[in-house]
Amino acid sequence: MSHSRRPRGDRYAMLPLEVMRSDALTTAPPAVRWALVVIALDFRGTNNGALTLTRARAAQFGINSSDTRDRALHMLMDRGLIVRTHPGQRRPPSPSRYAVTWHPINATEWTKEMAEATHDYRHWKSTSEVRPPDPLGPTTGHRTGPTTGLNGSDYRTRPRVRLPDPSRSLSHGSDGDTRGSTA
Repeated sequence: MSHSRRPRGDRYAMLPLEVMRSDALTTAPPAVRWALVVIALDFRGTNNGALTLTRARAAQFGINSSDTRDRALHMLMDRGLIVRTHPGQRRPPSPSRYAVTWHPINATEWTKEMAEATHDYRHWKSTSEVRPPDPLGPTTGHRTGPTTGLNGSDYRTRPRVRLPDPSRSLSHGSDGDTRGSTA
């Protein structure tokens, strides 16, 4: 009796439930979680330490910005979900190599030695502070999404600019001249 095998083209991202429920992953932005899935797609059981996320590969899965890809990789390393095993280089062109931390690192062309799984993601804790209450009260209306402007300032707590009252800005004196005019 022959055993049925899945077709060669199928790939699966093996992400343990422990990793999926960890603070390191649940608090990560969507692009970071997606980058981890794409990296995990390359894992075949014996190549941990030789995993890559090239610009072209990231673009195949919707991460079109190289800046987003780079920030996602750094955040994955900071959160202990991956480690860089070999830096990339320009000449000859070679991408950086990574290993997921929930599997042992395999001896590959880029790692040379094996290492146990570190599970560093278990020890990652969010450093974001609890936000103080909004001094202007709760947000009302149809405003949804982030409340920060491009420069990082919170537009709800910026000082309000008071425009001059048009009826008081131009007052006429007894001689008929307009006060405050620069003519």
